[in-house]
Parts: sequence; structure tokens; C-alpha cells
Amino acid sequence: MNQKTEKPRFILKIGEIYKTIDEGLNVVEAAISGAEKVRLTNLPVFLMKRLLPAMKNCSDKEVYLHDESFRGSLDFEGMEVEKVNSLWTQDFFGEIVNMGEINTPKAMFHILWKDEQVKRVFANTDPKCIECAWKKNFVMRMDGVQPYCSTFDREKGIKSIIEKAEKSSVFRACIIPPFLLRSLIPFAFKGDYRFILSRRDALQQHFPKNFDVRIGSEAKIFFIYGGEEVTVGSLRLDNDMYSIFWRGDEVFSIMKFDNLICSNCIFRVFDTAWKYSKVVGSADV
Repeated sequence: MNQKTEKPRFILKIGEIYKTIDEGLNVVEAAISGAEKVRLTNLPVFLMKRLLPAMKNCSDKEVYLHDESFRGSLDFEGMEVEKVNSLWTQDFFGEIVNMGEINTPKAMFHILWKDEQVKRVFANTDPKCIECAWKKNFVMRMDGVQPYCSTFDREKGIKSIIEKAEKSSVFRACIIPPFLLRSLIPFAFKGDYRFILSRRDALQQHFPKNFDVRIGSEAKIFFIYGGEEVTVGSLRLDNDMYSIFWRGDEVFSIMKFDNLICSNCIFRVFDTAWKYSKVVGSADV
């Protein structure tokens, strides 16, 4: 008798926020030293002094400076160095900080910094994001101050979401915390909504054969937040896009994208996830 062969589960780690700054910078150094090509953008002098030696053996080395005065204080031998006209920032728990970027073929790192201090090291390991960053190089193509996102703690993030939901007419939720989705349902039912629930979400029993509510695929897509494996849910409210880092009833952080390029990309990610999801109550769920 022929046995049905199950397809291997698709598993993808899409990024990491490191528990400590030193741990994150050590990972960045290792990634740079083992890469054939590297691009540094909008980093402060104190950090470039640490990272430039790791680029010694890279065959393709690009450095984009936000301040031309850095040229005289650093060794850029063998590197392509240009002035960048954009300055990317984040609202990081209420503080406006600079966002530097480090691109390698396997990861894109966002370094949040202000004055002489690194505030956070954020790694994006999603292959589509990495490819987009290399090809389109938005940090070089754009001018002026470019707000990237606002990062909130649980309380302020949920408050921001509820306030926006009260006035929104378009809702797209993909694998967000069940308790949060419950609070959004009264607003969503008055507008244009689509929900993708996790396969373990008890809410699905309340939506039998609702074609605007689906169950996510078998794929495991996860993020590491401070050493812990978490889910990253996405929530679109009209033209605002939120990423929610969560597990169970615990919300670790919430990001609202201020950059429309990234927001529009995540809008399309939802459409792809919808395509591969399944209707609640269907026989094969």
C-alpha cells in the first residue's frame, strides 16, 4: 500500500531583536567578516571604527556617510564611499533616534543610535526584504529626514491601535493576538475586514464558513525577540500598518510603519498569506 508522503513544513526565521547591544553587535561583526559584499549606511563614527576592520576581506564594500567630516577620521581604503542625502529615523519608545543600516547577502541590520549610544540592534533575515534593500537602495535614492517607524510598548501600542480602529474602515489582521482581535471586531464588522487566524486560535469556532475569515497555512514563520521565539502579526487599519511581536497573551512590542514603501510591501504580504490560507470550517483545515 502506498503511503501518503507529507510535505515538509515550511519554516522561516524572519529576524531577531537581540537581548543585549553587545550580543547584537557581535553578530553584526561576524556577518560582515563572513560576507562577500557589505553596505554600511548612516552609522556614527564610533560604530564604524568598530565595524570597518571586519570588512577587510570583503570583495564588494560600500559606505554611505550622512556626514562628510567622517572621511578624515576613518580608514576607507579599498571602499566605495559616498555621501547619502537621507537621514533615517525611528520614534523609539517616544525618543527620536537615528537608524543606520547594514546590508549583507544573508541579513539586513537596523542599528538604532543617538549620540554615542546604540539603542537597539534589529536583524531582518527575510530573503525578500534583503533582496529589495540591495536592489532598490532606498536610503541612497531618497532625500531628507525619512521616518521609518514608531516603536511602542504594549500599553501605548494597543492604545494607538484602538484609537485608529475607532476611525478606520479597512481592517486586515494576520495572526495577531486573539485578545486584541476580539477588541477590534466591533469596529471591523462596520467596515471592510479580512482576518487570518492562527490554527490554534479559538476564535475560529465563531466564524463557520465566513469567507472573510481564514486560517493561516502550515508554515512556521517566526521571530526571535530577546532570545525568545515569538510570532509577528500584522495589522492594517486603513493605510496604517502595525507589526505586533507576541506570544500567548504577552505583547513584547508594537511597531507602526511611518514609511509608506515598507507599509505597501506588507500590504502585499497579507494578500499572499490570504491566497494560501483556508476558509474556517473547511474539511481540510
